[in-house]
Amino acid sequence: MKFRKGKLAIALAGTLGTAALVAGGTALAQAAPQAPESAAPAPAQVAQAGTPAPAAPQAPESAAPAPVQVAQAGTPPPQSATPAPATNIKVEVVGSSIKRSLEDQALPVQILTNQDISRAGVQNMEQLVQKISATATTGATGGGTLAGTETYGQSSVSLRGLGSQRTLLLLDGQRMAPFAQEFANGVDINAIPISAVERVEVLTDGASSVYGSDAVAGVINFVLRRNFTGATVGYEYDRPTTHPSAGGTTNNWWGSVGYGDISKDKYNFTVSYQNKQEYTLSASDRDFAKSGNVPPFLSNAATPSGRIEGVWVPGSDPASNNASSTNPFGISTAGYGNPGADSPGCAAMGMFAITAKPRAGTGTNCNFDSAPFVALFPRVGTQSWVGTADAQLTPDARLYFTGMWTENKITQSIQANPARIAFFQTDPAFEGSGIDQALLIYPTNPNYPHAWLQSHGLSSIDGQVLAVTSRAFATGARVEYDKNTQQDYVVGVKGTWLKDWDYDVNGSWSKSQSDGSLTGGYFSQTCYANAWNTLGNTAGSYVDPWSVGGAQNSTLTNAFVDCNYRGPTATASEPMWTFGAKTSGNIYEMAAGPVAMAVGYSYVHQSYSINVPDILASGDISGLGGAVANQSGSRSINSGYIEIAIPWTKEFNTTLSGRIDHYSDIQEDATPVTGKISATWQPWKWGMFRGSLGNGFRAPSLGELYKPVTLGTSEQFIDPLFADQGPIQVNALGGGNLQLRPEKSNQADVGFVWTPTAGFTGRIDYWWIQIKNYIGFAPALAQVNAARAGGSICFPNEVEFAPDGEVNQVNEQNCNFGKAQFSGIDGAVEWRIPSAYGTWTLNYNGTYYVNANLNTVLSWEHSIGTLVDNQGNPLTLPITGGVIPRYKQIVSANWTYGPWGATLANNYISKYQTAPNQVDGLPHAVPSFNTWDMQGTYSGFKYLQLVLGLRNAFNKSPNLFIPTANQFQYGYDVSNYDPRGRVVYARAIVSWP
Repeated sequence: MKFRKGKLAIALAGTLGTAALVAGGTALAQAAPQAPESAAPAPAQVAQAGTPAPAAPQAPESAAPAPVQVAQAGTPPPQSATPAPATNIKVEVVGSSIKRSLEDQALPVQILTNQDISRAGVQNMEQLVQKISATATTGATGGGTLAGTETYGQSSVSLRGLGSQRTLLLLDGQRMAPFAQEFANGVDINAIPISAVERVEVLTDGASSVYGSDAVAGVINFVLRRNFTGATVGYEYDRPTTHPSAGGTTNNWWGSVGYGDISKDKYNFTVSYQNKQEYTLSASDRDFAKSGNVPPFLSNAATPSGRIEGVWVPGSDPASNNASSTNPFGISTAGYGNPGADSPGCAAMGMFAITAKPRAGTGTNCNFDSAPFVALFPRVGTQSWVGTADAQLTPDARLYFTGMWTENKITQSIQANPARIAFFQTDPAFEGSGIDQALLIYPTNPNYPHAWLQSHGLSSIDGQVLAVTSRAFATGARVEYDKNTQQDYVVGVKGTWLKDWDYDVNGSWSKSQSDGSLTGGYFSQTCYANAWNTLGNTAGSYVDPWSVGGAQNSTLTNAFVDCNYRGPTATASEPMWTFGAKTSGNIYEMAAGPVAMAVGYSYVHQSYSINVPDILASGDISGLGGAVANQSGSRSINSGYIEIAIPWTKEFNTTLSGRIDHYSDIQEDATPVTGKISATWQPWKWGMFRGSLGNGFRAPSLGELYKPVTLGTSEQFIDPLFADQGPIQVNALGGGNLQLRPEKSNQADVGFVWTPTAGFTGRIDYWWIQIKNYIGFAPALAQVNAARAGGSICFPNEVEFAPDGEVNQVNEQNCNFGKAQFSGIDGAVEWRIPSAYGTWTLNYNGTYYVNANLNTVLSWEHSIGTLVDNQGNPLTLPITGGVIPRYKQIVSANWTYGPWGATLANNYISKYQTAPNQVDGLPHAVPSFNTWDMQGTYSGFKYLQLVLGLRNAFNKSPNLFIPTANQFQYGYDVSNYDPRGRVVYARAIVSWP
């Protein structure tokens, strides 16, 4: 078989499978009709593709909890009191377009059923996906990361640690519009209401030849409940046991109603609603997070009040005031000490003393401890509506509809804004305004530090105008309010034609919209500087940069408060229209069975726009980075694909798939061709080999291409030439790049499925992924090191230095700058043990990473189990946060006996290296970490099920963590630890009839 340009790859993993695709009697999207809710209870199943799984009618909500099963395709199902479905029932699972019987499935697909989700004790999809061993936090965003970052409340998932932009998320097999703000180019998974999900299918293999772009690391398909009859209402209350009155509680209630049975009445409609309220948890209520000053590990580098930045000539600009050999007391990042450190003292100003040395003189510096003012979790209110409808038009045609609407409202509060020259430099509103880009104190101000300058070796600048820093306590804490809406609607017709060929024709509309706003603490920088420099140096309203608690006189305070901006920030919208048509059937009969083929076509039109008010376009609002312009972009994608499954013998099968896409807006490599070959060989009834080989691609997102270049602030880093200054941040360009090329990937997988008995199944898979033209941005420190060595990583002259050698600016725009290689081993075991005292089920899922490497122009970076290289420099892959642990596992034991059920689960990640200690520079690591979850259920009442559980049952505190990426929380890894600690939850579910 030949394909265009010979680029069609071969991928493996033969027919996809998924044991237990039938959770509660519902075979996947196109399987046999679902059993009514009142049917006999069935065992919940966590399926690993590769083995047939038992299936049974769906259990009512009030039924006794069922044991979790890990099923592997290609082996006999465990014995069950409920008869297994006929082997000729064929279903379609994520990763393939061909419907096949369960025992023919083989791809590494894990299925989480609704009972598995219930046992996990989670409140949202973000928490659920972290229960999958193949996920890593590198490249993902979570609710806790909102503090201090522009995530707008998005949560995303990263398979293999390759980032949310390389993990394709589907809703009932359909693409969803990416999060509108184009942050990390992923879908907001918390827009999917967990109460409406029937199961989650996780394909841990590249699938570009089936789905196109973004499926490099794998695919997660969220399957909604449909053909439900009756009604269900549930309520859950979560409460931390540590300072429970302080916050961190959750109220969650949901309900579903369904009418009509598609198999009997020829129609069904199901409607679900969920309302969830999560309440803020403050860092001041957690001992491990209430301070960012924990010597020698942490030294909070937040901007203080009162640090002397240097001598300033009124009416000039920062460039002409920079420190140099001819201007030794000019503006410097290190500063010249803080007079307030002597009196009234750093603590009295709300600061703490640091060991970093000033540029000259004998004074000491203070930093601001921002940690206790940060909300570890924001206030989140969520409501969702989900509706499905099916109508059997004819025996061969069914009309179907799916609709989802979700609104998330997020309120986040963090510390008061800083004000200093570095931030003012990113603000073009100063140009032509006549306002100095610095906070000045004149010698005529009675608070001017004449005596301090004389006594600390700085007498030569006594009497000159000085620039100082400020922590703007008078303007109040920063409060951000964001509203995010996700809508997804699909209408289609599916059925059979040409006697026995299946078809599916559908159209969909999906839209993500995000409306940001500010309600306090964000001020106009020109207004603040003008009030400080004029009113603050006028009799009766003199500013005091070194006052106790940062308090100022009422006249000046009112002027500062009047500078606050309250209003919208960015309104982003990303709609997506799709049309798809596919058909599958048998084309040839071989001795071992029929050769099956699927062909399809899809059209996607995607656009996005971000609109900002004029004041944000000016870049004048503190804490938001530089000027933001209105932006927009769009693209059309035409795609065709084919898949062929060939049963060469009863034991050996192969599947070939190929796809061609065309993008309207990509300047180079706009028509990628991808392919895959997969194979299964089952020489024994108890064992099967499987493997795959293929290629893939990822098109740069609209944001990666079209976002305008803006000037903001880099992540913190320590400049090796000025290490005494401690952690610093510099100006950083960021934004899109129209010259980006698509990423190209190759992947392989080989595995073995072992089922020696009906109650035991195990699997092991080795996987390998390589990505070329890797899209990202280089860390500031890597750019600085490359520039000082005479080179660059992405762009010529990407680093600008001040006359004295300090770093002024870096370029963190997106670029194709490297090659990534990832590999590892996935393992799973399920052991079901019936006994006279109930049924026990033991489950193990684990991922061991062999490699997670990125090759840049400097060198190969090795990112498994570390955030830094051997010299302690930040690595590129985890630069936005998160970590790829060497090993991650989830182990659970489940017990059921009549109406009683219990679950004990262990969550484990291995140790990893963090940034060095910020005071003494010695290496630091986070030890391996275990938490335990417990849950008990009782379903002995006719319509009622009761659940009581504990997350982090032993209240394990986090290990101390030193970040390399921007993280406003201190003391713990926000990507791997829930600061609520031990949480007790109680759930009640009423179902009828």
